[in-house]
Amino acid sequence: MYHALFAGNREIFVTETEKLRNWKESAGFLTITQVGDSDEALSSLRDEHFDLIITDIHMPKMTGVRLLLEIKKIQPALCVAFFSEYSDFEYARYGMILGAFDYFTDFSDRERFMAAIRRARTFSERKLKTCSRNDFIFCPAAEAKNMLAIITFGSNFERIPELFEKCAKNITRLFGEDSAHARATLYNLFAIVRAAIFAQHPWLKLYIGESATADYASELRTLIDIINRLIRPGIPQNMRDICTFILENPESKVTLSVISSRFYLNNTYLSAIFHQKTGWRFNDYVMMARMERARCLLYKRQLKIYEISGLLGYRDTNYFNRLFKKYFGKTPTEFQALSAVDSTARFASNGS
Repeated sequence: MYHALFAGNREIFVTETEKLRNWKESAGFLTITQVGDSDEALSSLRDEHFDLIITDIHMPKMTGVRLLLEIKKIQPALCVAFFSEYSDFEYARYGMILGAFDYFTDFSDRERFMAAIRRARTFSERKLKTCSRNDFIFCPAAEAKNMLAIITFGSNFERIPELFEKCAKNITRLFGEDSAHARATLYNLFAIVRAAIFAQHPWLKLYIGESATADYASELRTLIDIINRLIRPGIPQNMRDICTFILENPESKVTLSVISSRFYLNNTYLSAIFHQKTGWRFNDYVMMARMERARCLLYKRQLKIYEISGLLGYRDTNYFNRLFKKYFGKTPTEFQALSAVDSTARFASNGS
């Protein structure tokens, strides 16, 4: 038998959780303890063992999300579910990535609640087995913080997909392969890591088409490959800043004079030092940024080829076509045809 703790004193929370007391035996819970606020919840948690906590998101002293963080310091693998009469999506999403087990807006759906309880019981049993072997300690929030730190400080950037895959396996191990909570936690983790990458490299959105894969680690690997290809790892910060400016403005007139003026450098010196530090000649790098942007625009198929050519500063479409073929080995028309076939194939694969 299992033990549950309900934390909250608002009338609607007390009324809703009162329904659960009638179901506790069929749900396999021996006791249900009710407390009014976060301090009482944490005090009870330190004195007693609980298998499930249902907390009101809206509480005095601290929110349910903040309480979740404190609970994880005491019992990292404890099942915690949120309650709110409103669909607080951002709260729910943030809570899921921090380790919340489920989210309820009411307890009128007995079957949904019982399904959640069964998942909680399975989780508790799996946790006991793994912890008894003393070989498995895992917290999604800690893994997320580790990946976000790598993204922010830029060291070991290529490890992100590997860490994500490891995290995904651990999430599946904790919640089960078919668990809706496992899928939600994994997606929210991916969304947060992906958003952090784009926040650190805003220019990336200009070079990425729509995702057609549910393989999150593969998509993260693609993002990191593009970043490392367009801004080579290890180049000095001032050169990174110049590369970033060029990548942010592939549709603008970016010349050596424009960059020299913006970064207070002599034209001749800039040309030489850029080649020396990055391995690219300045004009080749600008051309590369434009071709990569062209590829993204061609893949989206929203503009005609001559429109893309003009947008990127090439008034002569034939010249643009030659540059594109020199860079990618295919003409824009050939590339667009192949990308359409690839997109259809991936759509069919995802739909099967």
